[in-house]
Amino acid sequence: MTIIVAVFYPLFMKMESWIKDISVKVIKSGNSFAGKYLGLSLTSLGGLLVSVYFYAKLWYHIDFVQVLLHGNINGYF
Repeated sequence: MTIIVAVFYPLFMKMESWIKDISVKVIKSGNSFAGKYLGLSLTSLGGLLVSVYFYAKLWYHIDFVQVLLHGNINGYF
């Protein structure tokens, strides 16, 4: 267990700083793109859609973009 902590603790600390930097850049670009409130809302919606896409793709093998474009989810069930 000590080896696992020794390996993953620095990794998670570095990953936390990367995620913080990326989120600050995304929020600033969203604010400059469409204003303070609308930009934040669109950025949050975009992040949610990206998260849903990867969640559906990795766990359920559903291509979210194809379902949205063609409207055929019956082939996945």
